[in-house]
Amino acid sequence: MQILFYNFSMKLTSLYSLIISMQDLDISNAPAIYNVDEPTVRSLNGCRIADQILGIVPDVENFRITLRCINLWAKTRSVYSNVIGFLGGICWDLLVAHVCQLFPNASPSMLVTCFFKVYSQWRWPNPVILCSIMDDKLGFTVWDPYKNHNDTTHQMPIITPSYASVN
Repeated sequence: MQILFYNFSMKLTSLYSLIISMQDLDISNAPAIYNVDEPTVRSLNGCRIADQILGIVPDVENFRITLRCINLWAKTRSVYSNVIGFLGGICWDLLVAHVCQLFPNASPSMLVTCFFKVYSQWRWPNPVILCSIMDDKLGFTVWDPYKNHNDTTHQMPIITPSYASVN
């Protein structure tokens, strides 16, 4: 939908049929994405995924420290950029969160070591999945290699935990 506001043309990606106060809005719940288009769901998923990761990892502080180390390593070696074909921010987050799940009592230094050990031996294209993939039947595409042939072609699937799960 296009609107004209003070001589500026703007495209609105979604309109909510209900007025929701910002204090009452909880985007982690499925009702927050009812009657919303796919680009809006993808946009909201950034926050939803971050919140879900923090709820999934056994020790948030160890996760954050480990993630900083891995991000520094990736940026120092110029392999931190999905724009040029490497992994982007959310992929690194998901990989670190998965290692934190595998080794819940490990210190950050041990988690960094485990990170490289786990992923140097990972049997790609087996997907990295933090939790079970849910399909809330809202009509959005969900990563599922049994239903979507294109999902079988992914070489390094790292699956987001919140609906609609994607690589």
